[in-house]
Amino acid sequence: MKKILFRADASQDIGYGHVIRLLALAESLRNDFECVFVTRFLNSFIEEEINKICHKRIKLEEDETHFNQFLTMLEGDEIVVLDNYFFSTDYQQKIKKSGCKLVCIDDLADRHFVADAIINQIDITSYKSYSKESYTKLFLGLENALLRKDFLLIEQMDKKKEILIAFGGTDFNNLTYEYVKMTIDLKYHLSYKINIILNDQNEKYFDVEEFARKYENIQLYSKLSSKEVSDLMKRACSGILPSSSMCIEALALGINVVSGYYIDNQEYMFKYLNDNGYVNGYGDLNILDKDRLKIDLDECLRKDLDKSFMEKIQKSKENHKKHFVEISNT
Repeated sequence: MKKILFRADASQDIGYGHVIRLLALAESLRNDFECVFVTRFLNSFIEEEINKICHKRIKLEEDETHFNQFLTMLEGDEIVVLDNYFFSTDYQQKIKKSGCKLVCIDDLADRHFVADAIINQIDITSYKSYSKESYTKLFLGLENALLRKDFLLIEQMDKKKEILIAFGGTDFNNLTYEYVKMTIDLKYHLSYKINIILNDQNEKYFDVEEFARKYENIQLYSKLSSKEVSDLMKRACSGILPSSSMCIEALALGINVVSGYYIDNQEYMFKYLNDNGYVNGYGDLNILDKDRLKIDLDECLRKDLDKSFMEKIQKSKENHKKHFVEISNT
C-alpha cells in the first residue's frame, strides 16, 4: 500500500486540533493506505488515539531539529500531509523536491502553497483567495470535513435537556470557567444538565471541578476518547463552543451551537458558520457578556433539530478517499 505520512503536533501550548483532524483523515484512509503518524509530543492520550487508527507512529525531537529530521526520513514515494501554521512555503518546497506528493490542511490562506492539494473544512474563498501553484487542487467546504467516524453516526442521536460547554484542549484564556460560571449565574443548571469537557492541565480545572461538586446537574469530563465525546454530543441539544473542529463535530451531531472565536485562527471558520446560519454567532468570546449569552443560548434551546448540516458532511469520508487515490495516481 502507498504510505501516507501525517505530520502534526499537539501540546498544551499548541492545542490538540491539528492532531485530531489528521487522525480523522487517517481514519478515512487507513484501509487503502499505510498511515504513519509523525509527531514531536506524545502523552498517553495522544499515543492511544494514534494507535487506534494509524499503522505506525514516529516521534521526532521536540526542539527545532524536528524540521530537518522529518525531511531526512522521506524516501520520495510517500504522500505527506502537513497540518500546522509553522510549515512555510520553503519547507513545502523541500518536501516537493524529495519527490513526495504533498497535501496541506489549512484554514488561514496566509502563505503561498506549492502543495498538490489543500484541504479546508470551510470554503474560505468567500473571504480570501489562496496563493498557490496552478497544479494545486483545492478541496474546500463541508463536503471535505475532517470528522472521525463517531461523529458521522447521526442515526444514533438521542437528544436530552443537556448543554455542552467545550473550548478545546488548551483554553489558555480560561473561558470554560467563565462560561460555566455565566450559565450558573443565568440558572441554566436548574433546568438543564451542563456537561463540560476540559483538559485536566487547565489552570482553572479545579475551580470548574468545584462547580461540578457543588451542583448536581453539572458534570465535568477530561481526556475523553472520540466515542466518549460523540456520546455526549449525541445527547446535547445545545452547546457553547468556539469555531473549531470540535464545533464542526458538534454541528454534525445536531447540536444547536452558540459559537464565536477567541484566537485569530478561528475567525474565518466563525464567519463561514455564522454567515451560513449554522451557528448562533456570539462573536469575540473573550468579551464576557451575560445578556448576549442568554439571548443566543435561549434561541438555540428553542430551535428544532436541523439536519441540513449533518447531511452536507455525510460524504466527506468518501471524498477524502477519492481525492487521495487521485493524488496517489498522478
